[in-house]
Amino acid sequence: MTGRIYFAFRSAPTHFAHPACRFYVMASDDDGENWQLEAKIKRGRDMREPRLLSWNGRLFLYFFEAGRTTWKFEPNGIFACERRPDGMWTEPVEISPPGYVVWRTKVVNGVPYMTAYSGGANQYANTDEELGVELLTTTDGYRWTPVNSARPAVYRGGGSECDFEIADDGTLYAVIRNEGGGDGYGSLICRAPADDITDWRCRLNPRKYDSPLVFKHADEIYILGRRHLRGNGHYDQRWPFLSAPRKRFAYQILYWLSRKRTSLWRINKETLRVKRIFDLPSRGDTCFPALVPLNERQYLVYNYSSPLEGPDKFWFWGQVTQTRIYSQVLTFDQPRSQEPGDRDTRTNGLSLHANS
Repeated sequence: MTGRIYFAFRSAPTHFAHPACRFYVMASDDDGENWQLEAKIKRGRDMREPRLLSWNGRLFLYFFEAGRTTWKFEPNGIFACERRPDGMWTEPVEISPPGYVVWRTKVVNGVPYMTAYSGGANQYANTDEELGVELLTTTDGYRWTPVNSARPAVYRGGGSECDFEIADDGTLYAVIRNEGGGDGYGSLICRAPADDITDWRCRLNPRKYDSPLVFKHADEIYILGRRHLRGNGHYDQRWPFLSAPRKRFAYQILYWLSRKRTSLWRINKETLRVKRIFDLPSRGDTCFPALVPLNERQYLVYNYSSPLEGPDKFWFWGQVTQTRIYSQVLTFDQPRSQEPGDRDTRTNGLSLHANS
């Protein structure tokens, strides 16, 4: 790989909201062996979801500002800052209406995209208020508008965190975390045609792929996301004897008290079913992956986890104790770019080399 890697992460006393939260932006010129501090951001409120976007020779950092109360989810809006030519970073400015949460920023086929959602303030309040997931684009990095103004929200319901990828034929595939319910709980696996990538049609999946990162390799669509180890791994227990608010509460408690992994999955583009490939080194409180292409076959993967040498804690225990950032090299047998006839779908062709 040539070029500099930039890395942004959140640091706070626990996983939960805290006014002492800080963001650090680091840079490496040797593929992550050594790092230099570029910027530190502190706003006296919680901040989450740091997302870097390299586009048109510019580097942006996006995040959402939250509250100060540990047990509340209080999204205040999306903020952006930019690395200047002199190496300094601009002050963050608010770029969204109140209540919006950024989830993913990426460039696909030269086009900058952001997935964001609104309505999250009531996500854990056991109300029936819908959330809206939006697919946005920009011409300047600061003003983000819907890809299709006639369909500002590509999804409305119980879903929130969302990522997508576009296949070689132009079809869009997406994953939405669904904790709010509707017809079910867990995730939604979605597809949209090339002639309108905002026309999402979704299939329910009882697993919850938290922190979804969706990427394409050799025209196969993969997910990096959190895996639930309790029982059959389903978030949706399909308990008909509970009301919707009680289901949301009960499922979240079960999820908190179960062990977790960060895992690699593959989406079947025909059926929208999802198959697990393998787990990354991880345990306790883990996920929020990031992915950097190294060459045609390899990717540098970052994720956070409770200490790997420690006990295999349940998720909540990990959320209130120390976590660390780990890196792995993900290797495919096949290169990223292939002619359709050259693809061997009989084997996963994957290996993983992990570093701390």
